[in-house]
Amino acid sequence: MRQFTSILICSFLVLFFFSCEEIFEDDAQNLGEEYFECKINGEPFEGIGIPAQCNKLTFDYFPEPYLDLPAGYMAMGANNCVDTMSFLLTFQGISPEANGMTSLGSLSYADAFRPSLRLTNNTTYDRLLDGSFKIDQFNGRKKHGAGRLTGTFEMRLIDSEKTDTLTITDGRFNFYITQKLH
Repeated sequence: MRQFTSILICSFLVLFFFSCEEIFEDDAQNLGEEYFECKINGEPFEGIGIPAQCNKLTFDYFPEPYLDLPAGYMAMGANNCVDTMSFLLTFQGISPEANGMTSLGSLSYADAFRPSLRLTNNTTYDRLLDGSFKIDQFNGRKKHGAGRLTGTFEMRLIDSEKTDTLTITDGRFNFYITQKLH
């Protein structure tokens, strides 16, 4: 009887270990850091937060309509809270099927994409001249792990007064998506 109990306990432990392995694998895929960074006229830009006052990163995605936001609304960006600079990209109608490279000047993005870059001197660059945006990975939460949105971008922006142009290069982002998308 004692031997049977030992075998039963060992079997239970082995079964428990293998059932938890899937959870540990899903958690391992979430390793890594969220970021939104680029170069503005050749100078590095990334978020710098102030704890309990200002978040360094902004990311929101609404697959379904929410309040006055349309389905597929997405906002991503970074805040340099120390220098009061911010860079925000907003989209409408984005879905996980949007993977791949797209010219931001194309008709499919012309009305749905809005950049907003605010510099230290309060100059705002919110008009897109041209650029590209590539989504490498876009998936929602699966089982026990968060989904992920990763990609790259580059663009040229002009200020509100139409007097100055900025070139954004080497843009890249990585955000976790905590909700299921389908």
